[in-house]
Amino acid sequence: MSMSTRSNDSELKASTVIHSMDDNQGQHQRRILKQWVAIVTKVWHNIRTDEVTQWRCAAILFVSSLAIFHSHIDVGLAKLWTYLTTSSGLWARWFRHDHWEWLLAVACFNVYFHSFLLADRAVLKASQNGKDHPLRKHRLQDRFLAQQHHQKLQKRQQAGEDVDINETPPMVTKHSPWHAGGYVGELWVYMVPLFIWDKLDPRRHRLIARFGAPTTLQICRDVTRSLLMYDLLFFCGHVLMHKIPFINRKIHAKHHTTTEVRSGDTVRLSVIEQVLEVGFSIVAIRTLKCHPVSRSIYNAIITFLLTELHCGFDFPWTPQNVIPFGLATGSRRHHYHHRNGRHYYQKFFCHVDRLFGFVQKDDDTLLGDSVKPLHQIKDKVSWPKETA
Repeated sequence: MSMSTRSNDSELKASTVIHSMDDNQGQHQRRILKQWVAIVTKVWHNIRTDEVTQWRCAAILFVSSLAIFHSHIDVGLAKLWTYLTTSSGLWARWFRHDHWEWLLAVACFNVYFHSFLLADRAVLKASQNGKDHPLRKHRLQDRFLAQQHHQKLQKRQQAGEDVDINETPPMVTKHSPWHAGGYVGELWVYMVPLFIWDKLDPRRHRLIARFGAPTTLQICRDVTRSLLMYDLLFFCGHVLMHKIPFINRKIHAKHHTTTEVRSGDTVRLSVIEQVLEVGFSIVAIRTLKCHPVSRSIYNAIITFLLTELHCGFDFPWTPQNVIPFGLATGSRRHHYHHRNGRHYYQKFFCHVDRLFGFVQKDDDTLLGDSVKPLHQIKDKVSWPKETA
């Protein structure tokens, strides 16, 4: 075979190998492109159809806006601080008043309590009229009883009975009594000592004088650290309240009067427990030297989180659904805690509970399902057609 022939054969083989490599590379790129298209399509489908995904996108947009526009927000915060510390306007004078923080907390509590109360009443009224309110599927007591009803039907079917596995649960659910005693009891136990303390030691002017204008990062840092510290302090106290029978009977039992909690049960507390909870919050914001504006925002947020914890609803926009990886405790897990008297001793987060094993296992039981979001248990709950 001549040299030119061998050279042509080598060039042909090399060309074939190169074309083969190009084809393989092209196929690999096409596979990657298809995978990305599938991912984007799935995400877009979730954004269009899944409420939780929509709220997560809104949360990401909000946090991103704080990060991107923080310098512009800081300018606005500087103007706000000047107004709050120098103006003779009503809101500025209230902000500088010694009673400001606890009055803000009381006002927020009242707004949150009665918002969830109205939702409760709307569901109950619709049920009594033979209708299924759209909010009913978010109400934890109704959801739990529907799961329980479905489980009983399954057991009867397994026992050989002829039952309709899709039979709907009873329309009307018996609601636990609203804690009206909070208006005449716990409210004054909270307000009167703080009122007296403010009168004996007027100190807010000294607190405000120590700070300049806040920044976006400072407020976010103060609020996040304060919530984490409060949550850790509460966890320690809460575990002791459950593990030591004497403390449980004398201090914590009142809070566990009902197993199906509603927003008013947030303040169903003994005097000692109320002092401890307020004390944990004060220790957190004072230890971390939070800015006065941060403290106000913290009060508005923590009162919402406390109320949401006991509200008896699992809405898609609540932190337990929006924050990923199950890092937030939320109403589902706290409702479990009230039903069973164990696990989930943290209020807002779940990392310490997981560290100590104070969580319900995902064992496909009614208890395990009760801490799952609605979309994971839809096949185990039969709801009447929504006509409200």
